[in-house]
Amino acid sequence: MKRIYTVALIALLLVGVAGSISPAIAQTTPDPVMRVAWEVANETQQFEHSEQNSNWVFGPQPSIWIEYSNGTDIAENSYRIERGMNLTVNLIIPKSFLGVGNDLDVAQFWGTRDGPRAPTFGLAYNATSDRWNSLGFTYAPGSEEPKPSNFISLDSLNSEFTEETDYYEVVFAISYNIAIAPSILTTGMQVIDTEGRPVSSSWLTAATEGRYASPPMGLGMAVNPTEFSRPNYYYAEIVDETDRHLHYTDVNDTFIVRMMSGVELGSTLIPLTQLTWDPAYQITVNWSYPESISVSDSVLFDRNLEFDDTYSVDLYPTLALKVNETDAYVVAGYLDLAWEWLDLGGGLGMWFPHLTVVENSTIDLSKYYVIDDDLTGIFDSRHTVQWAGYFTNETDLDPGWDYGGIIRPEMGLVTVLDVDGNPLVARPEITTR
Repeated sequence: MKRIYTVALIALLLVGVAGSISPAIAQTTPDPVMRVAWEVANETQQFEHSEQNSNWVFGPQPSIWIEYSNGTDIAENSYRIERGMNLTVNLIIPKSFLGVGNDLDVAQFWGTRDGPRAPTFGLAYNATSDRWNSLGFTYAPGSEEPKPSNFISLDSLNSEFTEETDYYEVVFAISYNIAIAPSILTTGMQVIDTEGRPVSSSWLTAATEGRYASPPMGLGMAVNPTEFSRPNYYYAEIVDETDRHLHYTDVNDTFIVRMMSGVELGSTLIPLTQLTWDPAYQITVNWSYPESISVSDSVLFDRNLEFDDTYSVDLYPTLALKVNETDAYVVAGYLDLAWEWLDLGGGLGMWFPHLTVVENSTIDLSKYYVIDDDLTGIFDSRHTVQWAGYFTNETDLDPGWDYGGIIRPEMGLVTVLDVDGNPLVARPEITTR
C-alpha cells in the first residue's frame, strides 16, 4: 500500500528531528491468532496478555522525591538546585506495583529538558547484580552531536537499596557538579522486573491528585508553576466490554477504543484502519511534500519551505474516530495529509505533517463496522472519550490475511486537543498499548 511508504518516510524523518532516549524495552509481537489483530510495537506492559487490566493505571504507585543533603525536600525551595549541591533521589516502590509474583530487576530514574539539544542524565540500579550505573550528555555550542557529561554524577558508595516486606527502597546519591545553562529538567522513572517487563508510574493518578508524577529539577533556577505546569497528557487503550486490554479481536466481537486525560478532551480525528480493498472504492490522490527533504530533513525548519513535489497515493476507505465539542463519532472517509507550521518558541519553528480523514458519505460504514451507540460517547465530564463497535465479515484490512489483518494507527501524526485548543501529549510509555 503506497500510503504506508509515504507515512513511514515522514515518521522516520520526525524521529530523526525530534528523537529522544526512550527507556522502554522492545518486545516481540505475538503472532495474530484471529482475523483482526492489533500490532503492539515496542510493547510496554505490566502483565501477560491474559492478565492485563486497565485498573493498573490507578493501582499502587511509587513515591518519588528529591532531597538536599540536609534532608529538606527540594519542593520546599521551588525545586531549585545549584551547582555543587549534593542530593538524594528517593524511590519507594510497592512490590504490588510490579504485579503479584514479580520481582525487581532494575530501577531507573532520568531527567531531561524539553526541546532539542537537551542535556540528559540517567541513573539505574540493578538489584539482581547489585550494580549502580549512570550516564549523561550535553551539547557543546555549535555541535550537532552530544558529548558525555557528568553534570549530574552518581555517588554509588553512598547510594542505598533496601528490600522490605511490602516495598523496595532505592536511594540515588547524586551531585550537580558541572554547571549548564539554567534549565528545568522533567524527570521520570520506571522499574523492570526479572522477566524484562518495564512498568512506569501513572501520570493519570498524579494528575488526579494534583501533583507531579516525578518532581522537576530546576538547575540554577526556581520552578515557577505558572511557567512549568504539569504536562497535559492523554492515555489511549483498546479494551473489551470488561475493561480487559485487547490485542486481538474477531468478527462480531465488540472492542472499545478509549482515550482519557487529566484535562477535558476537546477534539481529535484518528485514522484507525483501512476497511476494504474493494477496487470500486479506490481513489488516487497526490500528496504534497518538499522535494528538498530528500537532501536534508533540516529544511523542515524553514518557514518559507516550498512544497514543490507530489506523491501519488492509492487510497481505500478508512475508519476514523472523531470527537468534537458535541459528541464522539465513528466515520468513514479517505486519508489526507496536511502540513502545519508549528512555533517552537525562541524564533524557531518547524513544519509538521498531520494525518486526517476527509469524510465521504458514499461509503456504507455499516457494511464493515457496526457501532455500539451505548458505549460510544463522551464521559466523565470530557475526561474520557470512547468509541465502541465490531467488524463484520466484509471487513478486509490486509490482502495477506483474507478478511482480516493488523491495525497500525499512525498516532504519531494525530493531533489531540483539549477544550481550549491546546495540543495534548501522548504519554510515551503507554501509547504503544
